[in-house]
Amino acid sequence: MIMEKNLKHIKIREPYKSASPFLFGFYEKIKRKELGYSLDNVSKDLSISKGNLSEMENGLRIMKIEIFHRFLTRYNIEFAEDLKYLVEMREILIQIFEAFLRFNRKKQEKVREQFESMDRSWENTSGFLIGLLIEYFIRSVLDHKSQEDVFELLVSSESCLSNDEKALLYMIRGMEGRRNTTFKNKETFFEQALNYVDEKEMNDLEALIEYYQIMDEIRSGSTFEVYTKCSQVRNKFYNSHNYIRALYLDNLEAVSITYLRAYSSAYRRFETLLYNMEYVDDPYLRFCVVQNAILVLCVLKEYKKALEWMKKERNTFSYGLSNFVFAPYCFYMLDDLEEANNTIKKIKPYVKDQSDQLLLNIIKYAIENNENAFFEDSQRLLILDQKNKKQENIELTYRFMISFYKKNGIESRQIKLQEEYISFLTR
Repeated sequence: MIMEKNLKHIKIREPYKSASPFLFGFYEKIKRKELGYSLDNVSKDLSISKGNLSEMENGLRIMKIEIFHRFLTRYNIEFAEDLKYLVEMREILIQIFEAFLRFNRKKQEKVREQFESMDRSWENTSGFLIGLLIEYFIRSVLDHKSQEDVFELLVSSESCLSNDEKALLYMIRGMEGRRNTTFKNKETFFEQALNYVDEKEMNDLEALIEYYQIMDEIRSGSTFEVYTKCSQVRNKFYNSHNYIRALYLDNLEAVSITYLRAYSSAYRRFETLLYNMEYVDDPYLRFCVVQNAILVLCVLKEYKKALEWMKKERNTFSYGLSNFVFAPYCFYMLDDLEEANNTIKKIKPYVKDQSDQLLLNIIKYAIENNENAFFEDSQRLLILDQKNKKQENIELTYRFMISFYKKNGIESRQIKLQEEYISFLTR
């Protein structure tokens, strides 16, 4: 009777095998450990070698339904209800991953609601670890909240996760490192993720890991290899018809060119990208591209053109003021001090970022000819830019300081800064 009942449930759940071909092996491992049996004892009871069973448990070999059924009947395990949570958790994980992969915020919220409506009913089931992984995904990636304890627990139990789930775990950890400056060797998390990924459950997972790895590498200082990698990963997204991610890769590729100081080429790419986005509804990407284009125009000393972009794209500033803080800078460099001062007064109450605040401060002090205050805050801004590895910002800060000291005839500081600036450019 037990055999017939379990076979019936296995048949019902067979379509879910596509969600994880190694499902039965993972399930058997969880149950074996719960019952306190050794690998050696269970392998003998199932009439298979210990090595084969170990590979099945760790996702290196598929466990056939017949062997899995033998395990259930030998230890009198009720299969269907417990497996329900494991399958359901894996399905939710795949859905929320795909919603994140394609920037589908509506679906993200729908899947989140579905998960939260379960009210942690998965907590004492074999779906526990996948439920934790989903929770870690939501809190860390969607809500940007630290989940140190959850990560540690998942790492200690990672042998019960499929390869793609392990890859996703380490990718999320690498993404956390972007917000947490205390993380050391965060680039190794992306490498670990790529070592695990096999995409048996999650399409484009490898490309997505590489996408965030590129972002991390650009922050560390782009090279021609990073630029080449951008093109390769972008093609992966195009091949899978994930055009939004491909456009984000276009943006990263142009950013990597700015780090190679090919600013004119980078600007042309930003222009082309904005043209290609005419029929894409992604205001945040537009904000990022406009921000990068304005920065590059400032570096190219195209101050009037940068101001034109700011005026044209004011509606994108709802995502932040990072673009518009360069308006006073442009006005100052065009010797329109009155307009620079008026703009500072308009936007200063809304500026929260520390480096943006310091930029507005030094422009204000330059207009007032407050040399001591200018020197102190410009040094703070330079240190902050260097710490955050904002190459274009560093370049603009040096230029601004040199311009100020030149206008005020302070040759000693002007010469010293020019030497530092040349050193920065030739590093």
